[in-house]
Amino acid sequence: MLFYVLVCLLPVIQFCIFTFYVNFNSIKMAFETYNYASASNNNFGVDGIVKSFAGFKNFKIAWQTLIERNYMFKNSLWLFISNIVITIPLALIFSFYLCKKCMFSGFFKVILYMPNIVSPMIFALLFQRVINLVYPEIMEQWFGKTISGSGLLVTGNNPSYGIVLFFNIWVSFGVNVLMFSGAMSGINASVIESSHLDGANLVQEFWYITLPMIFSTVSTFIILAMAGIFTNQMHLFTFFSGEITGLETLGYYIYLTAQKTDYVVSEALATKFAFLSYPQLAALGLLLTCIIAPITFLTRKLFDKYGPSED
Repeated sequence: MLFYVLVCLLPVIQFCIFTFYVNFNSIKMAFETYNYASASNNNFGVDGIVKSFAGFKNFKIAWQTLIERNYMFKNSLWLFISNIVITIPLALIFSFYLCKKCMFSGFFKVILYMPNIVSPMIFALLFQRVINLVYPEIMEQWFGKTISGSGLLVTGNNPSYGIVLFFNIWVSFGVNVLMFSGAMSGINASVIESSHLDGANLVQEFWYITLPMIFSTVSTFIILAMAGIFTNQMHLFTFFSGEITGLETLGYYIYLTAQKTDYVVSEALATKFAFLSYPQLAALGLLLTCIIAPITFLTRKLFDKYGPSED
């Protein structure tokens, strides 16, 4: 019993702190406001800060931020769409190719997954160096074209969203292929042989046999991508060292703001960077949760009800 208690103690404590307490405190903070202690409140406060009930004031500020910076929502949404339309379908096709053990399938499997062995931060820095230094040199030396504003992933040179989007598709491709190919390898070989005896070709095998039998894995990736619409940072911090570029996703903006803000944001800082305070960020997080949570659960329910099944 003592061993069982000790083994279970750590995950229970972790759940209580990082799930229950953090979320409860975030909800509570979203309805609070903080001000510096002054003569008007008799200089009373903890560490010079006075806390009071804010009602829905923080939510109004958070909603106004979403309206003013609607491009962040668009950037986040385009990343999700690219995952659904490009990454997952291509990963399914490549995974099917690998599972059929076609020519060079083992070589492609290693090459596709190799970038995931390296830390994403290191891979992002290497990619940044290639885009900033190697690509302009190749274009100039081989094709006689000068890339204006060398340093395409440098703050102040109008960095391209397409380049950042391409990197995120590329870096996530290997994991998708690995998971899908693993799920496909678990399909009973007798089912495949039976379909071939009935005259099914490779396209029919993929569509009517393979896809339904691994759809639970595919739907899980789609649900995770949908749940991460407002949290994915697209490796922007690695590329731009925490600077505002106009390419921000909501996840990157929340992370960046949380790094540089406080309970009370000075007017100068708020005007220059449009940073929200901790309570306003908490309200923004609740707003985004209220938007994406019902959509995620509804999508999951629709997949379970109308998605292809093994039957």
